[in-house]
Amino acid sequence: MPRPTTKAELIVAANDQWAKMWRLLDSIPGGAQSVVFRFNNDPMLRKSHGEVMSLIESLTDEELFEKQHFSWTGTTNIGSYCISVTASHYDWAMRKIKLHRKTVT
Repeated sequence: MPRPTTKAELIVAANDQWAKMWRLLDSIPGGAQSVVFRFNNDPMLRKSHGEVMSLIESLTDEELFEKQHFSWTGTTNIGSYCISVTASHYDWAMRKIKLHRKTVT
């Protein structure tokens, strides 16, 4: 999947990776999930994802992808941070889940 460059692409990528990650988690037997994934607090994870998506949706394309639009982002744009905490992070989590799934199935 190419790196998002618009708000619409970022929202699609984040939600697609989120859904893929949950399908992977759901493919692991329940007992194996709760033993290894002690951090897997569904309500907290879902709330966090929702809050991040609300923040992304509240910003314009310019606010998300214009470099130095916000001075505190330094030489990058806030969209890069949003990609890192959504789609890229979910991709990392899926790699970890796949490794775990191999050990329990």
